[in-house]
Amino acid sequence: MNTLLKPFYAVVPLSLEELFAEELKKLGIEKFRLEKGGCWFGAEMSQMMQVNLWTRYASRILLKVAEGPYRTEEDIYKLAKSFRWEQYFTPKNTFKIELSSRRSPLKSVAFTALRVKDAVCDYFRETDGQRPDVEKHDPDIRIYVHLTDKSCIIYLDTSGESLFKRGWREAKGEAPLKENLAAGLLGLAGWTPDKPLQDPFCGPGTIIIEAATIACNMAPGLNRRFGFERFGVTVSFLMAMVIATPFAVLFGLGYGWLLNKIKGGEMMIATYVGLSIVSFMCMMWLLLPYNSPTMVYGLSANGLRPTISLDGFYNQALAKLLEIDFAKIAQALHISLGPLEYIKIPTGSLLVFALLALAMWAFLHTKTGTAMTAVGSNPNFARAAGINVDRI
Repeated sequence: MNTLLKPFYAVVPLSLEELFAEELKKLGIEKFRLEKGGCWFGAEMSQMMQVNLWTRYASRILLKVAEGPYRTEEDIYKLAKSFRWEQYFTPKNTFKIELSSRRSPLKSVAFTALRVKDAVCDYFRETDGQRPDVEKHDPDIRIYVHLTDKSCIIYLDTSGESLFKRGWREAKGEAPLKENLAAGLLGLAGWTPDKPLQDPFCGPGTIIIEAATIACNMAPGLNRRFGFERFGVTVSFLMAMVIATPFAVLFGLGYGWLLNKIKGGEMMIATYVGLSIVSFMCMMWLLLPYNSPTMVYGLSANGLRPTISLDGFYNQALAKLLEIDFAKIAQALHISLGPLEYIKIPTGSLLVFALLALAMWAFLHTKTGTAMTAVGSNPNFARAAGINVDRI
């Protein structure tokens, strides 16, 4: 069994479950179980991102983080508090609790939701010394709790707004058809892009627009944001890998081909490529729709490029790994360490840098590393020593 697979639940409109299953198969997800109005499936985090991006039929993708039996609100409180919430967000994020129930014996759904909120806040207060704020309208993290007559399931919402909101509709007409239902009508009708399509009562054109995006093989979520983008650094890293890997492969192949074509002018080519990348980054910085105002060029009196603090965008996962915090040590031992209490040693970061340095040292002492060093220092000497400079 793949231990990287996580349990997800997709909320799907009635009668579209089979169409959603076909989407999962196309994305390489084979472990799924359909039920009325939804679908359970096992996937890696990177696959979850692809499902959110490419599904035309699902309304929401939920990540199951905890499940257990209950009899009272206190049981649900303990279940919610037992989960390691720092895996997905920090006290700097806002969150919201939404609760649904079916045949639950508890008297007050609102009070149960309040106890789940207390559990999350108490967890962070005990582990981090501060708690996240509740935001009802536009939270960073949405936590869904579903109660049956005997069990409680806690989910994290990976989608954010409902997935039928594609991001292109600027204004709503009267009684607009939801985009995922429009795609479902096309799928159930068996329409394919090679067939003509007529919609004499098109209204705002939802069916026609969905058909056009299908014909262009355009990802439905291309023009919108997702809830998982506000998760912690692990998910952000996975999303960066999903987006960057194809570009990295193409760039690497092209750069290697170019260097092999121009022998002797490698430094000139490297210089031009470096300058081109800087220009490309500048253009992307100007054009891409960054949400944070500090990520956009400051075309004002503050200068052309404001300083960006990485502390505001990353969760310092390495710095906090095995961190030595003298303030916490003093608190645990009930002693005073004076000025030492202001010192934190980022053990994780230091270990990673040490491992990278060790890996580089080990590589340079291999046969390939020695050959590369010789070629870089003196190509003529390397050629005389029998090293194939052209292959290096």
